[in-house]
Amino acid sequence: MKFWRGQYIDQKVVKSFFSSKGADLTFDYQRVGFRLLYQMVCGEEQFMDRFDLAGNTLDAIKDLDEEVGQTVKTSEEFIRHAKPVTPGKYPVILSPEAAGVFAHESFGHKSEADFMLGDKTMMEEWKIGRKVGSEILSIIDDGNKPGVGHVAFDDEGTKAVETYLIRDGCLSGRLHSAETAAALEEELTGNARAVNFEYEPVVRMTTTFISPGELSFEELLSGIKDGVYVDSLNHGTGMSTFTLAPNRAYLIREGKITEPVKISVVTGSVFQTLNEIEGLTEDFKLLSFSLGGCGKMEQFSLPVGFGGPFVRVRSLNVH
Repeated sequence: MKFWRGQYIDQKVVKSFFSSKGADLTFDYQRVGFRLLYQMVCGEEQFMDRFDLAGNTLDAIKDLDEEVGQTVKTSEEFIRHAKPVTPGKYPVILSPEAAGVFAHESFGHKSEADFMLGDKTMMEEWKIGRKVGSEILSIIDDGNKPGVGHVAFDDEGTKAVETYLIRDGCLSGRLHSAETAAALEEELTGNARAVNFEYEPVVRMTTTFISPGELSFEELLSGIKDGVYVDSLNHGTGMSTFTLAPNRAYLIREGKITEPVKISVVTGSVFQTLNEIEGLTEDFKLLSFSLGGCGKMEQFSLPVGFGGPFVRVRSLNVH
């Protein structure tokens, strides 16, 4: 190991909100997290990896010795044995981390209703009830979920609610502030957020995730003769076309995860990929990272949660 840095986050913010409509609210936000960032070197190879976990109480990050040790061991195996992937189209399995980032970047931002104000093309593209994905796919945003995306009330004093963005493959809802809900004549969702009171609240996600399915992980792998499993990510982006930059990834051969591979990017069309989701596990995770977050306009970085099951996509471009 060439370099490492450990960081501990312990934050509590108490907010009070008053409005001319009679709102009188006091609520708090808590975040506790631990992050270990490290770089390994093996010959000419260099590899950066991390262990990052956060929650709302200290219990979320207690007794992590075994998990941290296993992550470091996995990183060591990866740098020793990973080979460049052969570029091409593959069936891809996304881990809960990769699936959650995909849901956030590729669909969550499109669901923020301020993008639609005054844009007839966007309103037509995002018409409620339109089929946008596989029938097994549902994506939800919910500020009531535990983790760093937990927001009991947004920064306009609106109570958090569970909002189905996609339900059974069809566009079911979008995220709102008071302004966008009034303009589009839809219900409030509790998604007006600001990084602090120096900024005006804008429409932001809270905890965004893909709902679980019914398969075991072994059943999800079954039938894949030559595919890719994306375990962890460096970053992801997306609107109409998305990209995921894997940190750790592995080949799938004959229904088994095998050797590690180095992948620069996994990419595809958002709508095509939503429709090519063909398997979801019942195993499901919500994730919270201690540092970083979501950026929008000049406001960065806002803590958000994300996650989902393990997700199988029929075909994606892998480079």
